[in-house]
Amino acid sequence: MRNRDNPLSALDLEEKVDEAIARGIRRGQKALRRRRLLGRLGTGVAAGLLAVIIIGGFSIRVSPVFAAMVREIPGMEKFVDLIRRSHDKGVQLAVDHDLLQPVGASDEKDGIKFTVQGIIADHTRMVLFYDIEFSGEGEYAELEPAFTDVHGQRLGVSIAYNYPEESMEEVRKSRIQRGTMDVSLPADAKFPDEVVLQVRLKRKMLPDPNQPPRAARTWDEWGGPAQRGNETVGTEFQIPFRIDHAKFEHLTRQFMIHETLDIEGQKVIFDKVVLSPLSAAVHLTYPESNTKQIFDPGDIRLVDDQGIEWRQTSGYSAKDHLVLYFESPYFKKTETLYIEGSWFRALDKDKLDVLIDLDKQEIIQAPDEKLSLKGVIRTREHIRLDFELSGLDAEDRMMYSLFEHVVTDAAGIKYDEVSETGVSHSEGSDKLQIRFYLMNKPYKQPIKMTINHYPQYIRQPYKIQIR
Repeated sequence: MRNRDNPLSALDLEEKVDEAIARGIRRGQKALRRRRLLGRLGTGVAAGLLAVIIIGGFSIRVSPVFAAMVREIPGMEKFVDLIRRSHDKGVQLAVDHDLLQPVGASDEKDGIKFTVQGIIADHTRMVLFYDIEFSGEGEYAELEPAFTDVHGQRLGVSIAYNYPEESMEEVRKSRIQRGTMDVSLPADAKFPDEVVLQVRLKRKMLPDPNQPPRAARTWDEWGGPAQRGNETVGTEFQIPFRIDHAKFEHLTRQFMIHETLDIEGQKVIFDKVVLSPLSAAVHLTYPESNTKQIFDPGDIRLVDDQGIEWRQTSGYSAKDHLVLYFESPYFKKTETLYIEGSWFRALDKDKLDVLIDLDKQEIIQAPDEKLSLKGVIRTREHIRLDFELSGLDAEDRMMYSLFEHVVTDAAGIKYDEVSETGVSHSEGSDKLQIRFYLMNKPYKQPIKMTINHYPQYIRQPYKIQIR
């Protein structure tokens, strides 16, 4: 990242990056780190920031009942198109069945008004509709959201939210930026009756429509989320609002499965499926007797008897347990649901630890030749590690987080201060570039990092009937 032609500015930039990363590491939440969000992330996730996903999928039609109900609620009429673009069949069915809750709570600072217009919620998930009104022209905002209870205790949720790129022209004309947040709870957790949305907005200027678009930035130009986040400090908003649990209190169905798959000598137990209006939660267990650590299924699908596939939205994993969330067919009249797939990610348990000599800048022990270390760069406060992961299967679309956020040195001292700042992937390539930061300390060499996902596979087709 050092610019040889301008060493002073490069040093200043390096110091700023160091400071931003340090703040991110200090803000890191250990409880959130213990739960791994599954799915392909298009951008890196820094320590302390909640995972961000851009929601996508195939297009379906918004029902006339759905559109009419949303448009009749003050403040919500403009969100019909946003809901359509979310492509979530379960959300649209939930609105058709009167689960939309108007909110209309706002906070206003520095010429910006942030409003939570409404929510749809159930036991595991909440979809929130917001708008941001600017006093100045040509502005939009990037978001850093989090949720707490009324006592300030942070909720261990994952948050997916959309950026305004698809509606820049609308923002330019109206000075209003609209979006959705998709908030998922971990298994066995629940939303309190009242929550507080804490969101930091970073004001940006809309690109000039008369200028040609800038070429895509390279990996080093981005410098990771810590550098991007240092562009502006941002304005913080707090919006408390209530969740009406009575709307969904009794809307759950549980289907016990207890079916075991034997895949290349490894066992996977499908325990149960829990349906609620916004989610279908599939629970899996991996017996301790397995010789491989199974991470997750690579191509699992939820399909009904009409051949309609209900898209996977998120998931949480632990060492021996996994919960995957799908769009919900709760309100869809189907006779039968099936879980289908053909392969899992799995790695021998005795290959989970990777040994790295930072002084020699080399990997001493790795699962196989797929993992390589491309560089070790030291700054005043941090050590940057650049890894490459190659040989990914063509069907494998995961952006691998790769390691747990704990490093152990040769003296057995554990340091819970690893920050993954991003994953880079070129379309059509079987390689990923993964960047990590450690605090710059005198670790006794070699250090040990533990794998939490890896591109090795076990395969066997399966089709399990749920009901």
